[in-house]
Amino acid sequence: KVMSSEMESQVEDDSREEWAKTSEEIKSDMNSSSEVGEPDVTPVDFD
Repeated sequence: KVMSSEMESQVEDDSREEWAKTSEEIKSDMNSSSEVGEPDVTPVDFD
C-alpha cells in the first residue's frame, strides 16, 4: 500500500507537469493565432 500511494503521487506530479506544458503550449498557440488575426478554430480541421 505504501508503494502504491508513492506511485500515485508520482503520477500526479507527472500529470501536473504535462498539464502545465500543455497549457503553456495552448497559451502560445492562442497568442500566435491572435497576432495573425486568425479565428479561434482548431488547426486539425485544416490538415
